[in-house]
Amino acid sequence: MKPISKNKISDSINFIQFIKQKEQMFELGIIAALYIVFYFVLKYVYPFPGGTADSGSYVAAGMRGFYDGYRPYGYSNFLVALHNISENINFVVVIQYILNAISSIFFVFTIKYFFKPASKVVYYSFIILALGSIITICLANNILSDSLFTSISVVWLTLCFWFAKSKKTMPRLIMLAAKFILLYLLINVRYTGVLFFGMEVVLILFVMFKDSKLLSFAATAILIIIYTGFYKKQVEKSEKATQVKVFSGFSGWLSVNSAMHATPYIDIDQRRIKNKSFAEFYKFMKPIDTVLVKNNTTVAYMWSNDCAPKKYMYYTMKKNNWPYIKSWTYVSKIYDEFGKYIMINYPFKYFRYYLLPNSYGVFYPTNDEIYHMYKPDALTEKELKWYGIEDKGTVYSRSAFFHKLFPFFPAFRLGIYLLTAVAIVMLFTNKLLKQMSRIEVVVVSFISILLILFIAFHIYAAPFCLRYIVPVHLCQIGLLYIVGNRLLNRK
Repeated sequence: MKPISKNKISDSINFIQFIKQKEQMFELGIIAALYIVFYFVLKYVYPFPGGTADSGSYVAAGMRGFYDGYRPYGYSNFLVALHNISENINFVVVIQYILNAISSIFFVFTIKYFFKPASKVVYYSFIILALGSIITICLANNILSDSLFTSISVVWLTLCFWFAKSKKTMPRLIMLAAKFILLYLLINVRYTGVLFFGMEVVLILFVMFKDSKLLSFAATAILIIIYTGFYKKQVEKSEKATQVKVFSGFSGWLSVNSAMHATPYIDIDQRRIKNKSFAEFYKFMKPIDTVLVKNNTTVAYMWSNDCAPKKYMYYTMKKNNWPYIKSWTYVSKIYDEFGKYIMINYPFKYFRYYLLPNSYGVFYPTNDEIYHMYKPDALTEKELKWYGIEDKGTVYSRSAFFHKLFPFFPAFRLGIYLLTAVAIVMLFTNKLLKQMSRIEVVVVSFISILLILFIAFHIYAAPFCLRYIVPVHLCQIGLLYIVGNRLLNRK
């Protein structure tokens, strides 16, 4: 296969000139047309957007107009802003779909600009896999924060590449300002965004430290100030909403949920439990800790009324005559301690019964909340009325086509993981890095580290769902393209 052009970063023309070239304009036209066609297919199949129980929580918080103590308010704020423009719920889908398209196209053409295609087969395979991801496109048709979070994170990631390439101070500072804004938006939409803060610090020091120690330290300090300011403000909002001083109640609930995968196989010595509330919770847990023993991980321990966390919460609620949200948040601090206790004192059980099966769930993701079935009851009648929908009978889907595709998704994701792992190994063992320029090395190293950290974070943080992989889907496909491209063009 003859190469299209040399595999190196473009210096002869800028990105705008590159986009205006006939080849790119033709590809943009085809891509835009396909996005439009697929949108109408998507809306024919699913006239009404889907969602989960989270969807109602986001909408309810938006209707109230303030943080309610549960999920970050950023996505609810996004829904309110769109609602002020149009009350049609599909307007949310349109905007999410457009943001997904723009961010993905920006990423794809940046990669093409940096790494000129060595083969049409490799390049068009990259385009199809990157932009034709069903799980990414369909996610835009849900009232969930995932699609917005993905779009923002893809733009941030792409700007990281440009930041690494730039050698001038002013463009770097402009991009830093843009990235800091995006990071602030990310962490307001999903707390997972904290992972990208850490990556940003590493990139700043790597790119700027040699040229200007003062600027690199100043930029890092500003980033730390942004995060700590957000953290303190979030604690204040949580305390105002729940009367409990905590960053997020979900961390404790997720901690106990993870720990309870291991507790059926642990005989805890109650004499070692010194915290009174901690010991009290354990009494609730022991008689029913085998209710949900499974081979795979689940979030049911934190949601099921038959499990100890909810039973103890209702007990605390009744004993103190507290409202639900205060009780839910208060016990989360106890649950956070309990989760850490199990993880630290019984690490092998914790690994065997939670981390190991959750690793399997990350690499072969069969847990799913939106793709394998359509949920017409994601929003309550009150929430539907906020969008001008009086008849709940209009909430339906016309086909189960995408549902039927779901059994293929886990195997496909496993295949992508395996190829990505091979690509990373080849980068560092097959002398491919030595053939790359410094900026190319930064790009592939940054993607590799981000993927590894993202996967490790999700193995630890919570039982994995298929939709959680979407923010790094383009990273995986981009890395495969870069490595495949370099192999074809190696010296």
